[in-house]
Amino acid sequence: MRALNRASGLIGLLLASLAVAQNGPLPSDNAADVYIQAEKLIKVDCPAASNIVYPDYPPYSPEWQKMEKDAWDQNGPMRDLARQARSLDTAVWSEGTNPSPLNQMRNLANQLGDAALYENLQGNNVEAIEEIRDLLHMTDMLDQDLSNRGLIRVLVGAGIQALAMNRMDIIAPGLNLTANPNDPRNLWVSDARDLMKQLLNQPDPHDLLAETGGQQGLSALSKNASYSRLVETLNRCSVERDLAAMSLACQIYRFEKGHWPDSLNDLVPSYLPSVPLDPWGDGKQTLGYVLIKGGLPDGSDRPLVYCRLMSRDGLFYPLDRPEYSFYIGDDFGNPKLQGGQFRDVARWVPLEHPTPGPTTRALP
Repeated sequence: MRALNRASGLIGLLLASLAVAQNGPLPSDNAADVYIQAEKLIKVDCPAASNIVYPDYPPYSPEWQKMEKDAWDQNGPMRDLARQARSLDTAVWSEGTNPSPLNQMRNLANQLGDAALYENLQGNNVEAIEEIRDLLHMTDMLDQDLSNRGLIRVLVGAGIQALAMNRMDIIAPGLNLTANPNDPRNLWVSDARDLMKQLLNQPDPHDLLAETGGQQGLSALSKNASYSRLVETLNRCSVERDLAAMSLACQIYRFEKGHWPDSLNDLVPSYLPSVPLDPWGDGKQTLGYVLIKGGLPDGSDRPLVYCRLMSRDGLFYPLDRPEYSFYIGDDFGNPKLQGGQFRDVARWVPLEHPTPGPTTRALP
């Protein structure tokens, strides 16, 4: 079973309990049924479920903003029911039903992920993080009872987790933290620390795969050529959680110190318990952090966290745009160049008319 901290922080539990009290009894004590009912309450598509094209970082287009505002205004009952599902710790999934509950969970995840972005952009950081926690609980529930055709659910849960971490990577740089318990919109530092711990507390991909068919099933699966690809997929999702946790640690450090950390040594152990290992390193290398002095268009410093996935050509980061999601190469002349995976810890917007020159730079 996924070793997540289901408490999700005192605030999350209180909000979930309050939602149950305000909205009446749940339609079921089975979280799977509640999520399915929540998805059926969707009235309007969100941007992630549409065909509109938009960049993977704010500011978003007027079309995005209008579509998400409509979704926010009309899909409130869906969000409320998904929030109530966090009070449940058991999920039994009906396999082979039509429509597929897994497709419904993808649709629901798109809605919750975009709602988290919308709340953050409106300055409601507390609620944005609660939407992320709603998504994490959903992935936790998808990972229950994996002995019954659980492999597909593991992969769907991984995809939803990747979506949640993409939203977290975008939200974290725009988080406003507070130490004031009477501030209803900005995230308490203690809650940011709790979320960081939750993100770091996750199972090993091999252990998760073992649950999908027991040791005998795992032995057969491990002989299949697809096994390494499954592990790679789960490692990618796991590392996205780790990178998001490292970004949160940087935000807390900056809130308390007034500047970005210079290196990982500034974070461990006061802000980050330890640095996770990089699955694509040499077995000893950890995930990385670097502060690029004067690296942003306005001349301020640019903090980045990174892993060595797809670092075939070395490690280098993009100069022309912020990175909050999976990235391959350089769209401007070097589409096959692979230099690892970087995530921006600061939120920034590229220049409208960038200076001609290289669009990537080697890691110092």
